[in-house]
Amino acid sequence: MKLLERASGTAYSLRSAAVLRIGTGLLSLAYLLRDIGDAGVLWGPEAYWTPEMALELNALNGWTGFYTVAVTESPVLWWVFYGLAVAVSVLFTLGWRTRVTSIAFAVLVCAVQFRTAFVNDSGDHLVRLLAIYLACTACGRVWSLDGRREWSPPLLKGENEELRRRVVTLTHNLALLVIAGQVMIAYGAAAMYKIQGSTWRDGTALHYALHLNAFTPWPELSHWVAGQSALILGLAYLTVFTQLGLPFAVFSRVLKYPFLIALLGSHAAIAVLMGLPLFSAAMVIGDMVFLGDAFWIGAAVLVKRGSGGRAPGTPRRDHRGEAAVLSRRSPG
Repeated sequence: MKLLERASGTAYSLRSAAVLRIGTGLLSLAYLLRDIGDAGVLWGPEAYWTPEMALELNALNGWTGFYTVAVTESPVLWWVFYGLAVAVSVLFTLGWRTRVTSIAFAVLVCAVQFRTAFVNDSGDHLVRLLAIYLACTACGRVWSLDGRREWSPPLLKGENEELRRRVVTLTHNLALLVIAGQVMIAYGAAAMYKIQGSTWRDGTALHYALHLNAFTPWPELSHWVAGQSALILGLAYLTVFTQLGLPFAVFSRVLKYPFLIALLGSHAAIAVLMGLPLFSAAMVIGDMVFLGDAFWIGAAVLVKRGSGGRAPGTPRRDHRGEAAVLSRRSPG
């Protein structure tokens, strides 16, 4: 009961949730704007994956119905959906009416991307997962337009309002745990998969990866790095070690930071050497769930000192009385 009382009494990691919201919204917007010139042939009526095929695949896999919202043969209606996805991505990033826009964001982003599921990559997949999970969080309480609005009276009264507040708070905390678990599973599974291959065990996997024509935007740089045998060997083992160790390191307030820094470096290298900036950005955004509010409070203080103003994102009471906002710091 004490655990339930704590989990439903205080909304933890509100700033981390806000960072996830901003990052996911911006990344979705980047995907949509990057592909806007080819969107019609990728996901629209002109796509090789016809509406009938999309509906059949959705039914065969037992996917949720909102994945097929954007399945239409009308070019006009399709571009309406696409435009709405862009607009909602902007509103979600800004944190405007987040309770509503977070749901619309999840529905529209998933609907557009699942229109032709086979042209997406792992970065798209993580964005979809984060969009769904963030709809269950209180990601708009800080660093948002919602956080700047005047407070309105509670929706309910008395015990009903307290029950509603606790349910919302518990849902928020559980959703963040699910996001953290999803990221840990992704890294743990990737590491376990790697160690099954001989190229990762003998440290040559990165050498071969850097010679793939499809993933060498800077061939001279990639070939030079691939020629550094000791560096390639060390990076291969470091990659496996950090991915395998992160699910355990995150339970330490101190140990998790070296692991996160190492993973940040690996994602930066993937973005540059393999030409996958959006995929790398998606993974970095997912990693932010492990940075508690204590980290973001410290970062805000540094920003305040640098700008000479009030620290950004100072939390306010929830205008609907949904939770007490950070009179105490979450683990961080």
